[in-house]
Amino acid sequence: MDKKRVLALDISSSSTGFAWLINEKIPSQKPGVIECSGLTIKERVNCLTSGLISTVVGGPLDIIVIEDTFFSKNVKTLKLLNYLAGVALCVMNEHYPDTPIVFMTVREVRKLLGTKDKKDTFEYIKDRYKLEDYNFKEHNDITDALALALAYTIKDKDK
Repeated sequence: MDKKRVLALDISSSSTGFAWLINEKIPSQKPGVIECSGLTIKERVNCLTSGLISTVVGGPLDIIVIEDTFFSKNVKTLKLLNYLAGVALCVMNEHYPDTPIVFMTVREVRKLLGTKDKKDTFEYIKDRYKLEDYNFKEHNDITDALALALAYTIKDKDK
Protein backbone atom coordinates (compact mmCIF):
# COMPACT_ATOMS: atom_id res chain seq x y z
CA MET A 1 0.00 0.00 0.00
CA ASP A 2 1.32 3.41 -0.93
CA LYS A 3 1.68 5.92 1.86
CA LYS A 4 -0.77 8.82 1.71
CA ARG A 5 1.07 11.83 3.17
CA VAL A 6 -1.26 14.72 4.00
CA LEU A 7 -0.36 18.12 5.44
CA ALA A 8 -3.24 20.22 6.76
CA LEU A 9 -3.24 23.89 7.73
CA ASP A 10 -5.93 25.41 9.94
CA ILE A 11 -5.56 29.15 9.47
CA SER A 12 -7.05 31.60 11.93
CA SER A 13 -6.50 35.31 12.39
CA SER A 14 -4.05 34.79 15.26
CA SER A 15 -2.48 31.35 14.72
CA THR A 16 -2.18 28.49 12.26
CA GLY A 17 -2.47 24.89 13.33
CA PHE A 18 -0.59 22.35 11.24
CA ALA A 19 -0.59 18.57 11.19
CA TRP A 20 0.56 15.69 9.06
CA LEU A 21 -1.13 12.34 8.64
CA ILE A 22 0.37 9.35 6.91
CA ASN A 23 -2.30 6.76 6.16
CA GLU A 24 -4.51 8.39 8.81
CA LYS A 25 -1.81 8.12 11.51
CA ILE A 26 0.18 10.90 13.15
CA PRO A 27 3.83 10.44 12.09
CA SER A 28 6.92 11.34 14.08
CA GLN A 29 6.57 14.94 12.81
CA LYS A 30 4.46 16.34 15.63
CA PRO A 31 1.62 18.73 14.86
CA GLY A 32 1.85 22.26 16.18
CA VAL A 33 0.88 25.91 15.96
CA ILE A 34 2.44 28.95 14.34
CA GLU A 35 1.51 31.81 16.65
CA CYS A 36 1.17 35.25 15.03
CA SER A 37 -1.28 37.10 17.27
CA GLY A 38 -1.09 40.76 18.16
CA LEU A 39 0.80 41.76 15.02
CA THR A 40 0.05 44.08 12.12
CA ILE A 41 -1.11 42.45 8.89
CA LYS A 42 2.34 42.78 7.35
CA GLU A 43 3.96 41.27 10.46
CA ARG A 44 1.43 38.39 10.43
CA VAL A 45 2.22 37.70 6.79
CA ASN A 46 5.95 37.60 7.60
CA CYS A 47 5.34 35.50 10.72
CA LEU A 48 3.21 32.96 8.85
CA THR A 49 5.65 32.80 5.94
CA SER A 50 8.70 32.20 8.12
CA GLY A 51 6.74 29.86 10.40
CA LEU A 52 5.61 27.69 7.50
CA ILE A 53 9.10 27.54 6.03
CA SER A 54 10.78 26.70 9.33
CA THR A 55 8.27 24.19 10.72
CA VAL A 56 6.22 22.74 7.88
CA VAL A 57 8.31 22.70 4.70
CA GLY A 58 10.42 19.59 4.19
CA GLY A 59 9.78 16.00 3.34
CA PRO A 60 7.54 14.55 0.66
CA LEU A 61 3.80 15.25 0.56
CA ASP A 62 0.98 13.85 -1.54
CA ILE A 63 -1.56 16.56 -0.77
CA ILE A 64 -1.81 19.86 1.12
CA VAL A 65 -5.18 20.73 2.63
CA ILE A 66 -5.96 24.27 3.76
CA GLU A 67 -9.11 25.19 5.64
CA ASP A 68 -11.25 27.37 3.42
CA THR A 69 -12.21 30.74 4.84
CA PHE A 70 -15.67 30.97 6.31
CA PHE A 71 -18.10 33.82 6.01
CA SER A 72 -17.57 36.16 8.90
CA LYS A 73 -19.86 39.03 9.79
CA ASN A 74 -16.66 40.93 10.55
CA VAL A 75 -15.35 41.99 7.14
CA LYS A 76 -11.95 42.87 8.61
CA THR A 77 -11.55 39.31 9.93
CA LEU A 78 -12.70 37.81 6.64
CA LYS A 79 -10.17 39.87 4.70
CA LEU A 80 -7.36 38.91 7.09
CA LEU A 81 -8.23 35.19 6.81
CA ASN A 82 -8.20 35.47 3.03
CA TYR A 83 -4.83 37.24 3.07
CA LEU A 84 -3.32 34.57 5.32
CA ALA A 85 -4.80 31.72 3.28
CA GLY A 86 -3.22 33.33 0.20
CA VAL A 87 0.13 33.48 1.99
CA ALA A 88 -0.11 29.79 2.89
CA LEU A 89 -1.10 28.92 -0.67
CA CYS A 90 1.87 30.83 -2.11
CA VAL A 91 4.42 29.40 0.34
CA MET A 92 3.21 25.83 -0.14
CA ASN A 93 3.05 26.22 -3.92
CA GLU A 94 6.59 27.60 -4.00
CA HIS A 95 8.03 24.76 -1.91
CA TYR A 96 5.79 21.98 -3.27
CA PRO A 97 5.08 23.00 -6.88
CA ASP A 98 4.01 19.49 -7.90
CA THR A 99 1.83 18.76 -4.86
CA PRO A 100 -1.90 19.40 -5.18
CA ILE A 101 -3.37 21.94 -2.78
CA VAL A 102 -7.05 21.74 -1.88
CA PHE A 103 -9.32 23.84 0.28
CA MET A 104 -12.00 22.29 2.51
CA THR A 105 -14.71 24.02 4.48
CA VAL A 106 -15.36 23.41 8.16
CA ARG A 107 -18.86 22.25 7.25
CA GLU A 108 -17.45 19.59 4.91
CA VAL A 109 -14.96 18.42 7.55
CA ARG A 110 -17.68 18.05 10.18
CA LYS A 111 -19.95 16.22 7.75
CA LEU A 112 -17.21 13.73 6.84
CA LEU A 113 -16.28 13.17 10.50
CA GLY A 114 -19.87 13.12 11.73
CA THR A 115 -19.30 15.91 14.27
CA LYS A 116 -21.65 18.78 15.02
CA ASP A 117 -19.46 21.67 16.17
CA LYS A 118 -15.91 22.77 17.04
CA LYS A 119 -15.93 21.24 20.53
CA ASP A 120 -17.37 17.93 19.24
CA THR A 121 -14.68 17.82 16.54
CA PHE A 122 -12.00 18.50 19.17
CA GLU A 123 -13.25 15.59 21.32
CA TYR A 124 -13.51 13.28 18.31
CA ILE A 125 -9.89 13.92 17.26
CA LYS A 126 -8.63 13.81 20.85
CA ASP A 127 -10.26 10.39 21.35
CA ARG A 128 -9.31 8.97 17.95
CA TYR A 129 -5.62 9.82 18.34
CA LYS A 130 -5.48 9.30 22.12
CA LEU A 131 -4.33 12.85 22.80
CA GLU A 132 -5.09 12.71 26.54
CA ASP A 133 -2.92 15.70 27.43
CA TYR A 134 -4.66 17.99 24.93
CA ASN A 135 -7.05 20.67 26.15
CA PHE A 136 -9.41 22.74 24.05
CA LYS A 137 -7.92 26.15 24.86
CA GLU A 138 -4.32 25.26 23.94
CA HIS A 139 -4.73 22.57 21.30
CA ASN A 140 -7.88 23.24 19.25
CA ASP A 141 -5.88 24.66 16.31
CA ILE A 142 -3.93 21.41 16.18
CA THR A 143 -7.01 19.19 16.43
CA ASP A 144 -8.68 21.29 13.73
CA ALA A 145 -5.68 20.64 11.44
CA LEU A 146 -5.80 16.92 12.27
CA ALA A 147 -9.55 16.91 11.55
CA LEU A 148 -8.92 18.60 8.22
CA ALA A 149 -6.28 16.03 7.24
CA LEU A 150 -8.45 13.10 8.35
CA ALA A 151 -11.55 14.43 6.58
CA TYR A 152 -9.59 14.82 3.35
CA THR A 153 -8.29 11.24 3.70
CA ILE A 154 -11.83 9.92 4.23
CA LYS A 155 -13.13 11.89 1.26
CA ASP A 156 -10.25 10.67 -0.92
CA LYS A 157 -10.95 7.03 0.05
CA ASP A 158 -14.61 7.43 -0.90
CA LYS A 159 -13.72 8.43 -4.48
